Amino acid sequence: MKNFKKIALGLMVGAMAIGFSAFSNVTPNQLNTYYPVQTTGSNFSWQQVNPNDYGCVSGTAACSGYQSTTPPADNTIPSGYITTNQVLKPL
Repeated sequence: MKNFKKIALGLMVGAMAIGFSAFSNVTPNQLNTYYPVQTTGSNFSWQQVNPNDYGCVSGTAACSGYQSTTPPADNTIPSGYITTNQVLKPL
């Protein structure tokens, strides 16, 4: 009978652990790709776009994307991003 109580207690603890984990909201930090898109004049903002729909024009960033969980601030170059003095502009 002693072993039966231990097994029952172990199963109950396991069931509770599974029950609690089923209701937790764990969202992993998902990386998104943001591109510098010309807005007005020499200004640009970081947006999630299809780069095939854009052309490269003179600017202060590059036509390559930047991966992050959130977009960088407008008109700023994030640390580690290599610039080529171009931005994207809609075709």
